Amino acid sequence: MSMSSEQCTMLPRLRLRALSLLDADTLYAWENSPEASASAGTQHPLSAEFIRSYITESATSLTTKGELALLAEHTTTAEPVGYLQLLAYEPISRRMSVGLYIAPAYRRQGYGRELLQLAREYAFRRLGLRMLYAEVLASNEASCALFRSFGYSHIATLPAWQWLDGSYHDLRYYQLCNNQ
Repeated sequence: MSMSSEQCTMLPRLRLRALSLLDADTLYAWENSPEASASAGTQHPLSAEFIRSYITESATSLTTKGELALLAEHTTTAEPVGYLQLLAYEPISRRMSVGLYIAPAYRRQGYGRELLQLAREYAFRRLGLRMLYAEVLASNEASCALFRSFGYSHIATLPAWQWLDGSYHDLRYYQLCNNQ
């Protein structure tokens, strides 16, 4: 039985896996890109040693470290497409912050939505969380639109919250609750 072209496009293109030291060069390039630095609020480049240490520490328990980073790779080619960060784990309140990065070659192709779907499934089904939230610079309209289109509610704006490129920028909070 053959699949229609519509069915083929519905197959997942991404899978999540643990970070590996083999990913160090890719993560180093991504983390030191100007848009990633602006979004993360880092004021200086990250060293290769720092990236390797981050990858090694990402294997520690979620309850010990309070965060988790996973690489998003293409299901057919295993090519790295981006990564997912789940941060600020609150076990009593059962919530975490979500952050994602999509490599420039894969942007505006639906990979961000697919990665948010994987994040939701992982957080709500596997970790049993009740809420995900995201902090997004208001000037990052593409990310703001992505979170809104995926059902995240804009719940707050912190005016002039983050210093970037010689001026302060608003920071928006988006929230997604597990309604099950």
